[in-house]
Amino acid sequence: MSDHTSALRKMHAAEQQEAAQPRQSVAMISERLALAWRTHRHVHVQLNVLDANQAVAVLDGTVAGVADDQIMVQLPAGNYHQLALTAIRCVTVAAH
Repeated sequence: MSDHTSALRKMHAAEQQEAAQPRQSVAMISERLALAWRTHRHVHVQLNVLDANQAVAVLDGTVAGVADDQIMVQLPAGNYHQLALTAIRCVTVAAH
């Protein structure tokens, strides 16, 4: 049963792969993250790495902190993920 569940998860993940967006400049990424942090808006972040399914890795959450070239994103589950600005491909800030 667990093999079946695992296969279904992989199949579902493959169906939900999103296209890689054009790479943004570090200045634009910083600007968008700062805006999201100041206005407490959610962000959708594409990373410069591929996940296990060879799709662009993504993070969704809120910006919990910014320090130099590092940001902290709070994920919907409540845990935190720290990453370098250089690891980010692009940022989309949610509308109000």
